[in-house]
Amino acid sequence: MKTNSLKLNNFSLAFGDNVLFKNLDYEFLPGIYIFSGPSGVGKSSLMRCIAGLNTDYSGSIILNDEIMTGTTPKIHMVHQHYTSFPWLDIVANTLMVFKGHKVKVTKDTKKYAKEVLIQLGLEEHLKKKPHQLSGGQNQRVSIASALINNMSPVILYDEMTSALDEKNSYRVVNLIKEHQRQNQNIVIVITHEAHVAKALGGTRVEFTENWRIR
Repeated sequence: MKTNSLKLNNFSLAFGDNVLFKNLDYEFLPGIYIFSGPSGVGKSSLMRCIAGLNTDYSGSIILNDEIMTGTTPKIHMVHQHYTSFPWLDIVANTLMVFKGHKVKVTKDTKKYAKEVLIQLGLEEHLKKKPHQLSGGQNQRVSIASALINNMSPVILYDEMTSALDEKNSYRVVNLIKEHQRQNQNIVIVITHEAHVAKALGGTRVEFTENWRIR
């Protein structure tokens, strides 16, 4: 099996005179990466570029030898502000990830989606629709869609525990780590919560003027 690889090749990004990245080369391999640094240094901007939501950069983003030119189901992003389909219950919302990959939902995948939602503490809410849930509960539904996704080589999480208490944050962290271990995908996380970053482990990506990896 070929190892997943996400490369930034001669990557530069600027907003007017504000240069965030210049001629950056870096390769992400299977594992968990934590984007770290103060606000305004480019963490979310880079994540949006990787997700294909912003293509106004120079250089290239290459996933498994394919140049990325926009959004693709190969790169799954869990946004800080969760998105959902209000007319669907949370199981159906979770399973929408399969539609994005044009993969048929089976009894087994539906069962697995329910199991993940239960692991996230949503057992009593499986038949509910998004408007019947709290912000933290809806955030966990968005996370569940990533955790049942074994099709995307790259998973991006933007402040995925911002609306969660500590107990549920650790639940999410443990499930993310197990999902990455099983699928050997590339997981990139933005979080300002020190306990979440510490529990995730992985590689810390420091967004300093001379971006360094430690």
